[in-house]
Amino acid sequence: LYVPDLSYTEIGTKNSKIMGYLKTGNSLAIIKEDGAQDATVFMRTSTYDDNGEMIFPVPKQNQTGIGAVSTKAIQGFMDDPVFLSSGGLYGIGKIDITAERVLETRSTRVNPKLIQENLSSAIMAVWRGYLIVCIGSNVYVANSRQRYASGNSYEYEWYYWTNIPARCFCVDGDALYFGTDDGNLCRFNNDMVDANGDIQMTAYNDNGAAITAEWSTKLDDDGDFMTYKTLPKKGTGVLFKTNARSSCSVSIRTEKELYSDVKSDSFGIFTFTDIDFDNFTFNTSPYTVIPINTKIKKYKAIQIVCKNDTVNQGFGIYKIIRRYFVGNYVK
Repeated sequence: LYVPDLSYTEIGTKNSKIMGYLKTGNSLAIIKEDGAQDATVFMRTSTYDDNGEMIFPVPKQNQTGIGAVSTKAIQGFMDDPVFLSSGGLYGIGKIDITAERVLETRSTRVNPKLIQENLSSAIMAVWRGYLIVCIGSNVYVANSRQRYASGNSYEYEWYYWTNIPARCFCVDGDALYFGTDDGNLCRFNNDMVDANGDIQMTAYNDNGAAITAEWSTKLDDDGDFMTYKTLPKKGTGVLFKTNARSSCSVSIRTEKELYSDVKSDSFGIFTFTDIDFDNFTFNTSPYTVIPINTKIKKYKAIQIVCKNDTVNQGFGIYKIIRRYFVGNYVK
């Protein structure tokens, strides 16, 4: 096989380098680095000439200004070709009415924090339906199963992990491995399962240390920041996922004060495979209701924070219900 030394095509200008490639339908997207003036995304297709020979027409310029920032942060995420730019995660969307591919943002919900990172060091992997974006030791995780409409496009639900010092990823089936700067090879604990295929409680730790998990509502004024509200003692609670071992501390924050640990409780499910005699229970329900039982007067906005930081404990939340009474106007 002979490849002539002139068998190449210059993509755009020489002032910006090619960062990577993405397959989009029957086209190849060529992603260049960020540039305010130069085109950054080119679409290339193949076709046949009159003699039946395959030819590759000059790539079509598609977008200007939005380019990639890391050669290791360009991925096909399920059916969504995405890359990381200085403005967050972008996807190459469907063809619009002008027959052009369009770039669509996918990370609006996490951009205030994401774009402050050193994005040039970002790496990516697709694992079990999640897009893993690691920058330093911080990880941003997009869930392909949880999309929401954003104009004519869509975006993802995101999660945020810490203390994952990955410098490279390797996906092997259901296993996710990562390497660190100091030469360690680590694996996520999804292989630690019981006979039923459920994750064992001994998997819920970070190399022996507790994994801190925290879920919170927004600081919510219930649509009216000009009225004072009261949280009654009864009627507010959290619906937790029941694990073999679990616990939670609940804090409440208002615009003027933090009520820390208004409720702390241990809860689990009875199972012969993992009996915790310190918190023994006959509960067999897949969920647990924890009432808050705290009264807070005269607030404008309120936030509920649920946290678990105990080693070898699972943690999950289904719902939070909050009741309140409206009082006087804010003067």
